[in-house]
Amino acid sequence: MRAKSSSSPSSSSSFIRPDFGIPARKYFADHGEHARVLLLDDLEWHYKDDRQAVFDRYCQVFDTLLTAEQRHRAAVFFFVMMLEAYYFADPETLCAVLQLDKIPEHLRDIDVETAIRHPKNELKGVMRARGRSFDEKADGLRVIEQLVVERALAHPERCASLRTLFRWCADALDLPADVRSRLLDGALCPVTGSQLRNYTVSD
Repeated sequence: MRAKSSSSPSSSSSFIRPDFGIPARKYFADHGEHARVLLLDDLEWHYKDDRQAVFDRYCQVFDTLLTAEQRHRAAVFFFVMMLEAYYFADPETLCAVLQLDKIPEHLRDIDVETAIRHPKNELKGVMRARGRSFDEKADGLRVIEQLVVERALAHPERCASLRTLFRWCADALDLPADVRSRLLDGALCPVTGSQLRNYTVSD
């Protein structure tokens, strides 16, 4: 599920609507003991220094509304600064889908989670420079459907938040060690990483 937060940055720990907890509890009730719930939210620029507070507030809702056993199967993760950042982590797919010859120099070979303040605006600018528009839903869906995660996570020091999300999924699915090492070795988010199996700060 995707959470929706207020656009006001004035209160990082109180802006979150708690109404996602009830659907999560119902999902567990309807889908049995093997169900998992992931809450995903964009961690936009104005919240970048409040990641822990935002994370704690989301977790508090789960802690309050879920049983201890259900809580073990629920997790909170962030797209940093927003989902569209990861399009630039796989420029080959982005260019192919949007029919671009290349992306601007300042958007190449970077950690997309830390170097792009507003990824969606960057995409719109890239398309506008070519006399076209970027359709967040239609174009975004096509990029996501073809995005190669292995390329997005190819640099072990980059995309720590995304890698942490996929590592949690790998733990939940008990993926083989060779798949995990190929995809998931590298930097992890110290905040959301606390939800991982056998996680330590040094990971």
